[in-house]
Amino acid sequence: RDAAAQINLEHIAKLPADTEHKYDAKFTWTRGRLTEAARKMHEDIVRKNMITPAELVLRTGAQVMLTSNLDLSSKLANGSRGVVVGFGAASGTSPSSVPQAAAPAAASAAAKKAGTKEVPPPVEYPRVLFTTGLEMVITPNKWKNENAVEHTCLVYEQVPLAPAYAVTVHKSQGCTLDSVSMAIDSSMFCDGSAYVALGRVRSLKGMTLTSFDPNSVRTSSLVTEFYRKHGLAGVEAAQTTTSSTPQ
Repeated sequence: RDAAAQINLEHIAKLPADTEHKYDAKFTWTRGRLTEAARKMHEDIVRKNMITPAELVLRTGAQVMLTSNLDLSSKLANGSRGVVVGFGAASGTSPSSVPQAAAPAAASAAAKKAGTKEVPPPVEYPRVLFTTGLEMVITPNKWKNENAVEHTCLVYEQVPLAPAYAVTVHKSQGCTLDSVSMAIDSSMFCDGSAYVALGRVRSLKGMTLTSFDPNSVRTSSLVTEFYRKHGLAGVEAAQTTTSSTPQ
């Protein structure tokens, strides 16, 4: 996870610094009574597991991928890739938790002199040109994280984009990617990880393997036993190496 984050930061740092925009996620509890410590714990878990960064830093020219099914009819789905071509205010959007751009010093001074209240400039969101040819401004999305046991509901709000230079197998779950370069090696520490990684790519044409270790393709022994017990076909073909670690 740290390695993927570092790769993304290094690539973003190479882009024009004067175009940098930062977006902070907003956490809202709509249901449930938890202590402040319990809320923080849940929020930290969401921060850790969401593919959409809680602190999103982008610059013009950044390679990004969409992290929600924005418009399937326009082929804008979780994993759709594009490049940030600029930033702009989206018409018809209401203010959100995304940080406002700093007001120009001249406008700020004029407001103070006139004794009027400063009006923050509109939020500038990333304008992305997707590989499909569609270009649009991407505004914040909301995800619900519900816990049926604790009867709680946490809403996570953030611009649904993530840097697309590197991503972990875990965080790529649910994405459909057109082009991926991956290593199937000792980094596949969990049963089924290789399957998850390979299953993200839309076609063989878009996949590049930088390394491959057959021993990294593992199937949980519990899953294999389930298939055998119920007489399901394909057990031997699906299993390269079994492990006692449950998936």
